[in-house]
Amino acid sequence: MVKKQCAVCNDPFEAKGSSNTCSDKCRHTLKCQRKREYRALPETKERRRERRASPERREQQSEYRNRPEIKAHIRTYMAGYNSLPENKERERARKVEYYYLQENKDRNRIRASNRRAREKDLPNTFTIEQKQQALHYFNGHCAVCSSPLAGPSGEESVHLDHWIPLSYEGNDNPGTVVENIVPLCASCNLSKHASIPHDWLNKIYGTQAKSIESNITKYFRSLTN
Repeated sequence: MVKKQCAVCNDPFEAKGSSNTCSDKCRHTLKCQRKREYRALPETKERRRERRASPERREQQSEYRNRPEIKAHIRTYMAGYNSLPENKERERARKVEYYYLQENKDRNRIRASNRRAREKDLPNTFTIEQKQQALHYFNGHCAVCSSPLAGPSGEESVHLDHWIPLSYEGNDNPGTVVENIVPLCASCNLSKHASIPHDWLNKIYGTQAKSIESNITKYFRSLTN
């Protein structure tokens, strides 16, 4: 017997052989600590990432998760998890935080616009980067009435309008693409709604209609140059 100091709790103990822990509890604690240290190594993390990203591993995971008994187990577990009051509150807070972020609002609106075009078998390639491009071209102002598209506290108030509405039944409907999206203020967008732009401009803006339409046409042409 050799007297040693436990590597976990620092208590003295009589060691048998090469043991450096005084009990099964300390032995388990030391083992877990070493595992955490090993997994925290950069090379270990990189190996784990490569293994998870391999086609074989993805195929195994997909096959496992598609088993009927595994799907049933996941549904049962999630139903119980989501029914707990603290988890309901946590999920509600997460959703509120997510949807109040401006970038997430934009992303969801653009995704919805693309989906509407896709349902009508129309082009649907508009992106959040193209939205920023349109705002930059019009200097952060409405493409029709030139009012600023930011509220008093700086928050954005942009309505991304389909210049040719998705409801238009012609074969030349461009869909949800950058060459058919213009940034409008809420007033102009709600007024225009699903109107043909030429008719709506003449009705609302009269003699100014030609100038406004020319400016927007110029923007669309600039995208192809």
